[in-house]
Amino acid sequence: MNISNSLCYAVRVAAVATVLAGCSNSGSPSSFAPSEMSQPNVTQARPGAQVRGSVTHYYLVTLGGLGGKYSAARGINNRGWIAGASTLRGSKSAHAALWRAGRLTDLGTLGGPDSAFLGSVKNTRGELAGFSQVQQTDPYLENFCNEPSIFDQTRLCQGFRWKNGGMTALPMLGGNNSVSQDVNNRDQVLGSAETGTQDPSCQAPQVFDYYGVIWQPNGKVVVLRPYSGDVISGAISINQHEQVVGSSGLCYWDQPQASIHAVLWQNGSAIDLGNLGGTQGNVGNDINDHGQIVGGSGVPGNQTDHAFLWQKGVGMKDLGTLPGDVWSFAFGINNKGQVVGQSCNEGFYHCRGFKWNLQEAWPKLKNWR
Repeated sequence: MNISNSLCYAVRVAAVATVLAGCSNSGSPSSFAPSEMSQPNVTQARPGAQVRGSVTHYYLVTLGGLGGKYSAARGINNRGWIAGASTLRGSKSAHAALWRAGRLTDLGTLGGPDSAFLGSVKNTRGELAGFSQVQQTDPYLENFCNEPSIFDQTRLCQGFRWKNGGMTALPMLGGNNSVSQDVNNRDQVLGSAETGTQDPSCQAPQVFDYYGVIWQPNGKVVVLRPYSGDVISGAISINQHEQVVGSSGLCYWDQPQASIHAVLWQNGSAIDLGNLGGTQGNVGNDINDHGQIVGGSGVPGNQTDHAFLWQKGVGMKDLGTLPGDVWSFAFGINNKGQVVGQSCNEGFYHCRGFKWNLQEAWPKLKNWR
């Protein structure tokens, strides 16, 4: 299963098949987005530089890596812990990596050549969640990890919990593969796992159905069933109240059809978040502790996706794109309502990161009802 939920070049991994409505073309920007997204006038500044007026100044810090040519920081928690992956010196193997107070730690693997962290780093109690290849070869060659293309694509993949300096494999769901990618301060690890059911409706190379799961600290595994009528589910983000977001759809590999419904799981139920007019490429990517959700949704015609914000009582609203772009996707939202994501032009030849502030946009949001 290709579990990428970002761009076609798949530098970010989620636990569902590709949630974009393809890497192409048209779509009209929302009336909200350009005015409410922070424009790409990024000014580099030295630490401690004075900020005048309302202009925000940013500066870049190079984190370094494990000696190879590739490294990626995927998430940061409130303690400043940064998790991601980096290739090793003289090798194509990538290992999960942790940056703390300027110190980089190689967290190793579960026996295979590669491992990585996926996205959110919500836990501040010293616990992380990710995935690793194991020694065994996958007899079905599903390439469940697929993170990124430098990974060995022949190995089985398994989610792990990292705590107290050690990596522990998480229980399976009857199948061969799993991934974990988020953990909250209740030590609930979130991810997705294959079942033992070979599904003839799956698109090759995917063979088995898979569901979102919560690995509880007591060892219990809670299965997050697909939305009514769907076949598979993928869980992506969990907040401190055990609310989970992700996607539900068909058993496809690297296809937007795997993400028919953006879903919120709470109190044992799968809730459809709706869509922006498209019937595929719909996914909830992050949820904060206020229950506000961001992600991406197909627009009419299913040719492109737009970033969205979902809020109870308001529903799903289109955040549009930056000027001149046709595609956008929101990756994260914090408890202050600050949203980060990416906006791209047609063909993905030019992409820009954006920041969108809910508090600044609130006067317009009141008219969404």
